[in-house]
Amino acid sequence: MAAKEKKVIRTEKKSKETFLSGFSLDKFIPAKFQTLSLLIIILLIFLLFYSPLYFGGKTFQSGDIITSHSVKTYLENHEGGYTLWNPNIFCGMPAYAMATGYKWFNMIYVVVNTARNIFTAPFSIDYAKWTFYLLALAYTMFFFIMNRTINRLISLFTSIVTSLST
Repeated sequence: MAAKEKKVIRTEKKSKETFLSGFSLDKFIPAKFQTLSLLIIILLIFLLFYSPLYFGGKTFQSGDIITSHSVKTYLENHEGGYTLWNPNIFCGMPAYAMATGYKWFNMIYVVVNTARNIFTAPFSIDYAKWTFYLLALAYTMFFFIMNRTINRLISLFTSIVTSLST
């Protein structure tokens, strides 16, 4: 006897489409401008979040920033050009670890410092330069997650959360 075949009929339930389940950037922004638009959105969120610092004349206290000013007195009193060693910190510390300033052979420092100076030029407060590193963290996290997931919205939210939660 031949075995009887059972017919299985699968019915798919169509769920009601909500805003989040049906959201697509393609509906709002052309595909070739999406990455640039999201990078601008990250910049605008930073300007909004740090607006008291950028535009209100406020400052913030950070132990790392305050202790970095201790190097200034050593550099002012040091004579003879470039210092390779600072004997006053941790019983001696290599000067490259302190980023003691502009050196023609340290091209990474020159590029990063130039980019930081361009970013902070419109702002009158000196503390705005430290938020440049958080913005750089947001952009690098955006491209890292974009490389891993190929999803621009996940990259946007991850970059914002990572950089603003530090």
